[in-house]
This record gives sequence, structure tokens and C-alpha cells, in this order.
Amino acid sequence: MFILTGGFDNPRLNWVQIILLRFLTVMEILFNDQLMQIVMEIHHNYLLPVSSLLAQSIEDPDILGQIQDAWYNFIDSGQVWALLIGMFFGYTFKGFTG
Repeated sequence: MFILTGGFDNPRLNWVQIILLRFLTVMEILFNDQLMQIVMEIHHNYLLPVSSLLAQSIEDPDILGQIQDAWYNFIDSGQVWALLIGMFFGYTFKGFTG
């Protein structure tokens, strides 16, 4: 049964999960475990691919290191000069037209 495996005294459950667990427990009793088989089939066939899409695993959790590497690549590749030159000419042409 759901009560024995899930437990309503679990502090990590929010009120929606508790209501859902209670509803499924009553339905499990009423429908002699057929509803639980349908719910688990729907969960495994349709909801697991969505949850795996939303909950991606992060391979490199060093975010500051990634930002630092991107900054050094921005400097080393010369893109900073393209940005500065573009800002200069953009400001200059804006002065001509404005």
C-alpha cells in the first residue's frame, strides 16, 4: 500500500503530494490495485521522459570556472577588440545621424 511505502509523516512532502497520496491510497483500496498499475504505467511511459528532460545532470558544476574560461577566450580570440571598435564606430555614426 501507498501509506506503508510513502508515509504521510515524511517532512519533505508538501500538501499537494500528501493530498495526491491520500487520493491514490483511497483509489487503490477501491479499485483493488488496478488504478496504481495504470498510474505507474502512465508515469513510466509518459512522465519519466519529461522529467529527464527537465532535470538534466550537470557534467561540470564549476560555473565560475566556465565563466573565467569564456572570458579568457573572449580576450584571447580578439573579440574584445571587435566589440570596442564596433562601439566606437557605432557611437561615432550615431553622432552623425542624431
